[in-house]
Amino acid sequence: MTSKEAERGTWQADDRELLIGEVGETHAAVLLERSTACGLANGQVLLRDGGPVEALYLILEGRLSLSVELDTHTIRIGDLEPGNWVGMEALFDTGGQSANTVSAAEDCRLMRLSFNDFTALMSDAPETACYLTHVLVPMLIHRLRVLVNDPILDPAGQLMMPGEMSLPRDARPHHEHGLAHFFKHLWGSD
Repeated sequence: MTSKEAERGTWQADDRELLIGEVGETHAAVLLERSTACGLANGQVLLRDGGPVEALYLILEGRLSLSVELDTHTIRIGDLEPGNWVGMEALFDTGGQSANTVSAAEDCRLMRLSFNDFTALMSDAPETACYLTHVLVPMLIHRLRVLVNDPILDPAGQLMMPGEMSLPRDARPHHEHGLAHFFKHLWGSD
């Protein structure tokens, strides 16, 4: 990937807020510290279908387009909006390959968290790794459900792929306070 910018710690207030909404303030700070900001120009390819993947990417601004390559054909699967992640299929699959081609549908700003940094989080900050996993898995499940449950037929009866792959923010599980809050709530002291 060729990036317009790639620096640790180059974050805007909106970037922090988006991540805080997903994993809470403490975990967002840990993730931002280990991540890099990068840009992707309209039409630029981030990941290739079947190609190697070495990182997770959070969309901060812009839209990414997903497609799959079948023989000489490209089938558009859909688009992802800010707040959605890509690359998690390769994280959870031992093959480490992209399940689709991911390209910029418009200029994008992304947060990149390498798989090596994610693996390090599992020992250095396991609660943060757990929170992030609780964000990634529902997104992955949502995308699988969209593909399986929402086929679209064109007027000629041919299968078309759905266009909206983003998991809406209000449909995402929210684990705002973590284990401490859970136990306080359980004991009635919150």
